[in-house]
Amino acid sequence: MTACLQWSAVLSHSKLKMKTQNIGNAITQEAQIFQDALTALNSEDLRLAETKVFELIAKDSKNIDALYLGAIIAHRSNVPKLALARLQHGLALNPSHFEMLNLLGLVQQDSHDSVRAEKAFRASLSVKPDYAAARRNLAFLLLNSAQPDLAYDAFCELSPQDQTVPTIALAKATCLKDCHRLPEALEALETLESDHSTRHDFLRGQILTGQMQYDPAIQAYESLFTDPVQGPQAIQNAAQIYAMTGQWKKGKKYFLKLSKSAAPDVCAVIADINIKAGDLSAARKLLKSALKMHGKHPALLKTNSEISLLQGEVRDAYIAAKEALTAMPGQLDYMAQFSRAALAAGEFEDALIAAQSALKMVPNDQFWIAMLATGGRAKGQNYQYYYDYPTMVRAYDLSPPTGYDTIEDFNTALSKALSELHIFRSAPLDQSLRLGTQTEFDLRFADNPVIDAFFQSIDSAVQAYMAAIGTATTHPIGRRNSGNYRIAGAWSVKLTKGGFHVNHVHPQGWLSSSYYVEVPPEVAASNDKSGWIQFGQPPTEISDMTAEHFVEPKAGRLVLFPSYMWHGTVPIKGKAARLTLPFDIIPA
Repeated sequence: MTACLQWSAVLSHSKLKMKTQNIGNAITQEAQIFQDALTALNSEDLRLAETKVFELIAKDSKNIDALYLGAIIAHRSNVPKLALARLQHGLALNPSHFEMLNLLGLVQQDSHDSVRAEKAFRASLSVKPDYAAARRNLAFLLLNSAQPDLAYDAFCELSPQDQTVPTIALAKATCLKDCHRLPEALEALETLESDHSTRHDFLRGQILTGQMQYDPAIQAYESLFTDPVQGPQAIQNAAQIYAMTGQWKKGKKYFLKLSKSAAPDVCAVIADINIKAGDLSAARKLLKSALKMHGKHPALLKTNSEISLLQGEVRDAYIAAKEALTAMPGQLDYMAQFSRAALAAGEFEDALIAAQSALKMVPNDQFWIAMLATGGRAKGQNYQYYYDYPTMVRAYDLSPPTGYDTIEDFNTALSKALSELHIFRSAPLDQSLRLGTQTEFDLRFADNPVIDAFFQSIDSAVQAYMAAIGTATTHPIGRRNSGNYRIAGAWSVKLTKGGFHVNHVHPQGWLSSSYYVEVPPEVAASNDKSGWIQFGQPPTEISDMTAEHFVEPKAGRLVLFPSYMWHGTVPIKGKAARLTLPFDIIPA
């Protein structure tokens, strides 16, 4: 996105500069102040630039050029409320100001409101369809908000010259990968690498993984292990392959050897991989050695906090997390670890302060809404404002899609289609399921008529849910309820004997779901709710709070609930599998 922001800013600033030059020799005082503000902005003197533009707006609150430049300055100064106010004022005066609309999209995007950002970019393009900056910004936004098919179309609408820019060519290849158009993605990547004499092994590893070429994928990731930017994620992706293909012992040995000479952040990643694999002993041994070698590096402290938390050493977890956050203030992942440790240690006020601070930065992040509600519950507050189970957790028994006589017939076909996609031997390391498997790519792009029919069959239930929850502007669900929606991701999970989901939330969602394709007989017959979905219980390492609400799974049943609501599964006991097709929904 950095390139898009730069292109947009350069275009806007050049036009503003031209406007002052057109005044001629008899330059007015206002024009001189405007030029001074623009000069200060271009030299990164944001304080002087703001002083000058404030003077202009104070003299004439309808000065469109000053309002636009002032919005740019406020945006660059990271004052989004001021930027938004100036843009709204300017657009009230001139709703067709396509540059302001584009900047409005950037401001909304930086405020993590992708829905309004998309609308602003599209509004800019409706005024000026050939405005390349808005087209680029829209394309990258669509890619980053899990709409790779629409993003690809937007990139293809750019000029031929734009499409040769390496960052855009790489984004197009990424779109193809995310749409599961893997041969096309690999061809696009190879063309890019050939044209620009570069390598993009991270994307190559992702494509090869999708093509089930696991050894070449691991080799691609290995080339990045020492890269300071991509290395940690490349290590995690390679570890994921080892785990899901049943080769974790081999992978564990390899990564532990790597950690002996690795940088501290890499050591932290490898320790975290072992935590997710359930080997706390190996993680703790690794961290002890890394701390001795590198000292109290923040990444090591954060991971050490997680190990202490999982082992019940809550005061140690809290101290380590606080020390790590002190070294990395304002970093959301460090804030998340601190809030979890604070909650476990009984420091409820600290947990709430962290949640409230984070929500100012990422108001739609479902994890922080969950932590806000959980901290309130821990303090004895009325948290049912967020966890109103009768209203917010709803079950819908679906009707069969067109072409199927009964929901049983449809589920039989759907089960066959999904089973063909469960190609792995073990669960992913970074997901909530235990003892089971999960499909590898987004099922929206499965290109299967049975799965497509499922997505069509859910519409009436989703519409009914949105109507039921209302549009209260102060509530994290209602304030985002536009009456329209889109699916942001879909996958399938097969739980085997002893399988369950640990309690979790979906941070990037709005509404989440579980659709039950196959349900073991024990679910209906069990007195202990074996296999039922449960709500309200945070992860056990941060709280001893119990689940408060349960829903019985039935084949053909869709359960919808807020993405911030803690949910998990009571373990199944028998040999029969439990097959689901969950998906996340965000407003459109």
